[in-house]
Amino acid sequence: MIRNIFPAFATLFASTLSISASPLISFNDSVDVYFTGSSNLSWQSNLFSDSSDEIEDILLTLSPGFESVFGRGASNANLNFTTRYDILRYDKSDEWNTQTFHAKLAGNYNASKYFISGLASFDERQSSLRDAQVKGNLSESDESKLEIEGEYLFSPKFSFGSGIKFSKREYTGSQAINYADRDSTILPFDLFYELTPKVDLSVGYQYTYTDIADVASNTNNTAYNSDAHFINIGARGDLLPKLSGNIKLGLRFIDSDFTTNNRDNSSLGLDGSLNWQSTPKLNNSITISRDFGSTSNGTRIEESAFNINSSLALSQQLRTGASLGYTLRDYLDQSREDGFLSLGLNASYQVSDYCTVSSAYSFSKNDSDLAGGANDFDNNKVDINISLRY
Repeated sequence: MIRNIFPAFATLFASTLSISASPLISFNDSVDVYFTGSSNLSWQSNLFSDSSDEIEDILLTLSPGFESVFGRGASNANLNFTTRYDILRYDKSDEWNTQTFHAKLAGNYNASKYFISGLASFDERQSSLRDAQVKGNLSESDESKLEIEGEYLFSPKFSFGSGIKFSKREYTGSQAINYADRDSTILPFDLFYELTPKVDLSVGYQYTYTDIADVASNTNNTAYNSDAHFINIGARGDLLPKLSGNIKLGLRFIDSDFTTNNRDNSSLGLDGSLNWQSTPKLNNSITISRDFGSTSNGTRIEESAFNINSSLALSQQLRTGASLGYTLRDYLDQSREDGFLSLGLNASYQVSDYCTVSSAYSFSKNDSDLAGGANDFDNNKVDINISLRY
């Protein structure tokens, strides 16, 4: 199959060079419909994240799709609908060849005293899970999201924000019996105070309800649900001369209801998304978090994560970047910690208004204190991507 991958990749690249940059269809100067597509060639040194049996492979992903933009310049409302269909073809592990569907509807409405945004999405996914106990396999799942958030300004200094976020992950395919389906509902409440024209302070509370299903292949696994609470204070806006974003710090509490008993835990909670523009051409995005969660088989964890992505504009068309991430997972119901490190380099070149060529290299390593190094592994990955929009 490898002989057929490179011609297909080259053919798609050649076809992008003769495509017009205008929308495929426009209606009444307020609705645009674009064709979007990409072709990604990826090599991995350890496809299944397995330290005892590393299998390298090449994956070709073809992704035709469409994007519809509503309300362009016509009102305070904007609506965007995107959909794509991924065709995945492996060179060696062709038993995992598949197709996945993705769709997302996002919109917002901005009035003088309030702002509302919403999102609904559905994704079919195939991936290797670093916490999976079943090696030599990929997981397949359907993931759905529904999010509505809003903020109301009820005085010159005070505003109130709230919303609802629902997500559902349902495992599918031949390995579904080895994983635990998961539903989660989040209700955030925040009161904001304008400290300066550029900085808001906040006090907030977030409630999260999570339902974890049984793992059919594991008789020791028990379905459970949990109630989590996050009481926090925070700040948002231009926090420093070159640092902007939002950050929340507080206490998290979780009460997990098992068949036999309840298990309570508490921890320092952290949630932040920051942007640091160190120079006019160098931009850095930083995310930090500390929260409770669960693994693919439903095991409860406390997860602390730090990620930084840097982007350097060498010219108007050429950009390079680097990334660094570290995630620490502390298993709440067993004596185990996992540390996951990721490093990456990337570059992209905008050939035209409608075509971009990019490449990336990433290294990831999982270090677990599980007996015998059963969950230790590392992986190298190289990607070459061509994307278009017209």
